[in-house]
Amino acid sequence: MRTAVVIPSFNGRELLARNLPGVVQAARLVGATVTVADDASVDGTLSWLASAHPSNNTIPSAVRLGFARNCNRVFSSIEADIVVLLNSDVDVD
Repeated sequence: MRTAVVIPSFNGRELLARNLPGVVQAARLVGATVTVADDASVDGTLSWLASAHPSNNTIPSAVRLGFARNCNRVFSSIEADIVVLLNSDVDVD
């Protein structure tokens, strides 16, 4: 069974820097993929992700869609049996 973790983010660079490493580590333990759904951030989130986490999936949006539309556009592109929606402020132990 394929599992994917989707993290919607808008200007979430600081939260992702704090919490994404734990999510990535936990996802590896269970064989899940991690995708950050960026909603047209202007705080350098995309360049930070490309530098700090180049192996993770990042799906950028050219225009701000808002939480629900951003999530829905990414859900439609994920190929997994289970999709876990996780906010960027969640610290995974």
